[in-house]
Amino acid sequence: MNKSTKIDLHFLQEFENGLNPAKATNKSFDFEILGYGEISTVFGINTGENESWAFKRLPLFKSLKQASDYVEFYKTYNNKLEEIGLNLPECGGFAVTGHNGIFVAYLMQKRLNGKSIAHNLLHQLADNQITVLLQLVLEQVLKVWEHNQKHPELILGLDAQISNWALKDYDEKNISLNENSELFFIDTSTPLMQKDKIEQLDAELMLKSAPGFIRPLLRWFFLDDVLTRYYSFRDITIDILANFIKEQRKDLIELSLPIVNRFFEQHFEIIKEKPLLEKEVFGYYKEDKLIWSIFLATRRFDKFVQTRIFRKRYEFILPGQIKR
Repeated sequence: MNKSTKIDLHFLQEFENGLNPAKATNKSFDFEILGYGEISTVFGINTGENESWAFKRLPLFKSLKQASDYVEFYKTYNNKLEEIGLNLPECGGFAVTGHNGIFVAYLMQKRLNGKSIAHNLLHQLADNQITVLLQLVLEQVLKVWEHNQKHPELILGLDAQISNWALKDYDEKNISLNENSELFFIDTSTPLMQKDKIEQLDAELMLKSAPGFIRPLLRWFFLDDVLTRYYSFRDITIDILANFIKEQRKDLIELSLPIVNRFFEQHFEIIKEKPLLEKEVFGYYKEDKLIWSIFLATRRFDKFVQTRIFRKRYEFILPGQIKR
């Protein structure tokens, strides 16, 4: 974890200097976009080294110290997850100077085979293997709840959606899961931690990518719903199953509910959750899809206004059409 690498601050500063987010271009670097988050973009940058890394860019900060503190918080969260038994790829991070008075955190992680990521496994595995995958994910989440029960002064949250897991020993020619298979948890870029019931993450940072006119609505929604859901085993599990729908595998819901509810029953003393209902999963998905569709539409409008009308630099890279 956090071993020294040949990727340094100067490399990422040069990348940031040459990046045009509005057009997703950088004339000085060979890179590809690996994925999009609500507030971030994940890059694969050709570093000229044998090791391959993924870099998540967060252009959210008003000072270099604020960006640096976030990187350190990210590392602390990763260390804590590893301490309680989760497997994480090697990671690190740097804070750099952006444009027009902003500062940027680059969170880096050893790059994995994209086919090993769990949302892609849904389209490679037989249904009986997908149920094993679900069981493995639930067991990893349970480790967090076991920690939280023993250490109520330091509560950890987890964004456990299915696309945030990967099969550790992935072999494309022989993909087989069993109860001893190991998973990587791969998205720790939003460190979720409460000390003495006080959230340590500055949630306002998560609103920076939204245009000003919609921030009051998102502030209410994000602070009261999106952020708190990651401290609820029930909400996390609903989110996992809703991701099956997003990945065009809604047929898995009926198959998965008995597994989830049996898991809830077996570990009731720790997670204290009642059985899930199918309508809860579909209702959650419908609401989540609507909220983030509106969010993305407003960001596209804001990008148009900032770049075409005011001729300003736009700091975020937006995805194309998202299939849900």
